[in-house]
Amino acid sequence: MGGALGLVLGLLLLLGVLGGAASEPHSLRYFYTAVSDPSPGVPQFVGVGYVDGEVFVRYDSETQRMKPRADWIAANTDQQYWDTETETLQSSEQIYRLNLETLWGRYNQSRGSHTLQLMYGCDLLEDGSTRGFHQHGYEGRDFIAL
Repeated sequence: MGGALGLVLGLLLLLGVLGGAASEPHSLRYFYTAVSDPSPGVPQFVGVGYVDGEVFVRYDSETQRMKPRADWIAANTDQQYWDTETETLQSSEQIYRLNLETLWGRYNQSRGSHTLQLMYGCDLLEDGSTRGFHQHGYEGRDFIAL
């Protein structure tokens, strides 16, 4: 979702949010979840993006499309953006399926129900400084955190 990060940062610049110290903190978050044994209404893979706690984009393995969930991003992007983001998430979906299979083998697990998650993003703090994070989870526990 690198393109989305650039778009969101660009929009924040246009709005004056990133000029000097921020009057209030802002956040950008992405969450990916892959499950090995999906059930009705629970897709095998979901990717969701948030700005300041508001969902602005969503992809899932059932629709196979990245879609806007906030008016501001829908109004400021074109079809090429959505096509590119869709391709990116379709690739991520395949990678997560392979990673789940790899983890089953490494942990000598049966096929059962297993979950792999990713959370990454960045924060603009009130003093104008930034921080970022990238964290993987497996079976609801931290797996790798940067």
